Amino acid sequence: MGFSPQYARLRRGAKADFDRPAQVDAEFQRESASLLKGAASSPPE
Repeated sequence: MGFSPQYARLRRGAKADFDRPAQVDAEFQRESASLLKGAASSPPE
């Protein structure tokens, strides 16, 4: 079964959209981890 150019373009777009948030998500998780660590080490207000 062959892939249509439309499907290939869709896959490329999906991969580009998938790769970007993965990087953003990694940064978000790092920030969340440091925020949680800071919240855990400091007494609640």
